[in-house]
Amino acid sequence: MTQYWIAHAKVDNRPVHELCRKHGIWFANAETTQGRLEQIKKGDGIALKTGGRIIATGIVVDTTSLKPYRLVFVEWTSCDKKAPRGLRETLYGPYAESNEYVKAIWGSKA
Repeated sequence: MTQYWIAHAKVDNRPVHELCRKHGIWFANAETTQGRLEQIKKGDGIALKTGGRIIATGIVVDTTSLKPYRLVFVEWTSCDKKAPRGLRETLYGPYAESNEYVKAIWGSKA
């Protein structure tokens, strides 16, 4: 079953979203992601959040571990949508297709 995720990326407190989109990746080593990072699998949906916006959505095509990071390879599609409010962690989810965030971000693509 497909799961949906909302992700944010920072290195040394600097956003690295353009790097992620350009190279088709997403990565994290934040403690708040532990246990969830390992659940991300091929075929899952992932949205890239920066500030109050979702700037890209994508499908996970592969994952690998590069300690301390877990790399998630994604085929990104650019978008510009308002992000759900109150999300402050690095990784949110997993969400099911019926979740309100999934409906708001992916719409009929879910």
